[in-house]
Amino acid sequence: MTAAEAMHREGRRQGFRKGRVTGGLEGRREARVEAVDELLRAGFGWPVIEAAIGIDAPTYRGHWAGSSASNGKAKLADMPREEPSAAAPERTLRDVFESVTEELRQEGRIAGYRDGRRKGRIEGRREGRLEAANGLVQVGFRWPVIETATGIDEQTYHRLKGESAIDRGGARRAALNAEPKPELPEPQRAPPYRAGSLRERMLGAAPDARQLRTYRRYGVLDNPFPSAGHRAGPPRLEDAADAAVADRFRRFERCGYVSQAIMIEGAPGVGKAILLDHYEEQFREYCRERGAYYVIRYQPAPSVGWLAHTILRSMVSLEKIGRTLALRGKAAKHAVKECAQSPDVRTVLNRLAQAAENDARLAECARLARAWIVGRPITKRHRAALGVSSRLYQLTARMQALRDVVYVSERLRLLDGVVLLIDELEKPDYSLGRMQVLRFLVPMIALIEALPERLFLMVAMTPQARERYFTFLSEMERWLQDRVSLSPIMYPREADRLFEFYVSRAREAAQSSPMVAGEDPGTSEMFDAAEVKRMFRRMRDRSEERGIEGVTPRDFLHTLHEEWENRVRADRPPARRG
Repeated sequence: MTAAEAMHREGRRQGFRKGRVTGGLEGRREARVEAVDELLRAGFGWPVIEAAIGIDAPTYRGHWAGSSASNGKAKLADMPREEPSAAAPERTLRDVFESVTEELRQEGRIAGYRDGRRKGRIEGRREGRLEAANGLVQVGFRWPVIETATGIDEQTYHRLKGESAIDRGGARRAALNAEPKPELPEPQRAPPYRAGSLRERMLGAAPDARQLRTYRRYGVLDNPFPSAGHRAGPPRLEDAADAAVADRFRRFERCGYVSQAIMIEGAPGVGKAILLDHYEEQFREYCRERGAYYVIRYQPAPSVGWLAHTILRSMVSLEKIGRTLALRGKAAKHAVKECAQSPDVRTVLNRLAQAAENDARLAECARLARAWIVGRPITKRHRAALGVSSRLYQLTARMQALRDVVYVSERLRLLDGVVLLIDELEKPDYSLGRMQVLRFLVPMIALIEALPERLFLMVAMTPQARERYFTFLSEMERWLQDRVSLSPIMYPREADRLFEFYVSRAREAAQSSPMVAGEDPGTSEMFDAAEVKRMFRRMRDRSEERGIEGVTPRDFLHTLHEEWENRVRADRPPARRG
């Protein structure tokens, strides 16, 4: 290696290090700004974005969005470069040699800076997307939202997080862990877990003292009444609404699977979400025995594409469609594909059947097909694997493609019906504007219109939200006229029945638990019947003073929960039932 090459390489190394740092910062900034753009496009507000991404509105408008493109171009101009100073009239040979050497080193710096900035930008974009995904995970976003905003799915997130420095200095920590470490003396080595550790308490079979005392006295292991913040599917006491839902589903099966849309209507706290939780479990149990139903619980998201994404992810897989089509003869395959009205969908079905011979190729083809159906941008890979040439921009085109997939699945005997349960439609009632709310409603109406058969839909909302949404979108009133109303508790006997139901369910669960095997359950009651009725009447009187009719089950159970906790904490003597 000559001296000139050595000087050029030295400068290249210096420029590469600086360019990599600069490019990394630019890439991270651009990735986070792109995530903010996607969240804003989806309709999320700045408080949520700032908590997840760390960028507020003034910063986004003034610096992140406005200067993200120009800053990167200015970096090369900002690269420190020594300008030739005014040379002396007479230059020695040493001066000439140093000048040439510095020019070679500076040329190497510039070339290395470009390469380092390019590489750093790629790495920085990955780190920025991962930082944005990590922030969204910490805030509590669901994975369809995170994947749309950052382009990172759950598996990729966990894989990259283990490799990246975002995992609390992961790369640096991995390098430190790779270094040989001195062995600790035997007395200082920590055991796998200590006696009384969290692991032992969680996996051990013995209950704690409070649970054992509660079981011996009342026959339960813990508080039998859920608090208002409890959302883990508490048991449901069946009433007239259950008979109405069963009657609608019976009609759905017996009338040729003509689509049914039911509105579960009631004030906040009457049990709409518990009813949907209950029927999600009931439908899954029933459908396992009856046929190819797909039960989907959908939490509305402010985007027109996520409903189709959720249905495609939950129902019959495109891989199974491809394998089943590949086993059919030419005439039968043609007849099945004719169920699809879209020529592009028929082309995609052909490619799925052709890829069925290779599992890896079929999985890749199905992944690209799902992305195309929900309206994602298409690339050369989509065109080569699927044979499609255009993106599904319009909502009607996406729903039409989803409809074709459903009907082809039904023709292949892979699908009998889709049961879709939509909850929490009223939660954004007072926080989002008209356009954001329409993003909740339009996909649902488009789905109903696209599937006149094979869809059983249950939507829960409050009367106030219903009036507001019908004003925004008049089509909803035409499709959601079949209503099942949930009422609050009006009479003391209803309150006592609900009380008895939760106590009996808690006792059944406790007696079947291995934690208290061999122990005799107690039969004492924390509250007697008269006390429960007095408690209900006090709550009903307070509701009437506020102009509210009855007492919601959520408020009544929460009051019982708090009263139970207070009495157990005070360890009062038990009351005798009756």
